[in-house]
Amino acid sequence: MVIQLNIHVWHVIECSPRGRSVWVPCILFGAHSHVNDQRHSSCCTDLLRGCLGSSVTSAPGTSGNTSTAREDIDECSLTASALCAYRCINTPGTFNCICPEEGYVLSPNGRNCTDLDECALGTHNCTSAETCFNVQGGYKCLSFECPANYRRVTQTRCERLACQDYIECQTMPQRISYYQLSFPTNIRVPANIFRISPSPVYAGDNILLGITGGNQGMHFSTRRLNNYTSFVYLQLPPRGPGDFLLDVEMTLIRHSTATKFIARIYVFITGPAL
Repeated sequence: MVIQLNIHVWHVIECSPRGRSVWVPCILFGAHSHVNDQRHSSCCTDLLRGCLGSSVTSAPGTSGNTSTAREDIDECSLTASALCAYRCINTPGTFNCICPEEGYVLSPNGRNCTDLDECALGTHNCTSAETCFNVQGGYKCLSFECPANYRRVTQTRCERLACQDYIECQTMPQRISYYQLSFPTNIRVPANIFRISPSPVYAGDNILLGITGGNQGMHFSTRRLNNYTSFVYLQLPPRGPGDFLLDVEMTLIRHSTATKFIARIYVFITGPAL
């Protein structure tokens, strides 16, 4: 998408013998020029010469006030604030904003970039056995597997089969659920990214929460809101794009019985938001 500025340059020329000044608007990038005041058109026989007259008032994207040759201004390098979310390309008299070649389209405002949802558009290459998850600038093909002694009850949830004894039920999670999150590298920290609690909640419920796997670099931690609600939060700023698979274990203590649940959370950290 090209952002076209309104390029009109006004010149003043002296018309003899009246000694009157006539303002002439010149459209620089077209083949059209005209005299604003038709009453003085007889003394301004050469409109193109009028466009090259003296006392030039510059248009946006050009500079100069006495020279017939106008110098282009590079808005991309001279503007204090960023004109484009991704990249600015200078062109004669104006500029264009562009987005990365894949995963984005230029927004209607001509400056920001909008993420393409390949999963919704059907432009991904995930197989029928995989689930497509959209992330900023791309997508992920995910496969959710249930371990031994579990059965799949939904696409993203596994339930434990019947236990042979009480000890086995105490040590094995009753349910394993998969979740997907995505956020950019310029996210502000600390940031709560996942809330966990039992449903429904009963009086006297108490939960214990911990990250048991996938927390390389200790970017994530947990915090407690009350007896039955806790959060997983990002405690360190990401060093760059990356993928995590967190195993978050919740132990629910209800009526003196402890039951374990696992939330397996895919966390995709993408480039900065555009």
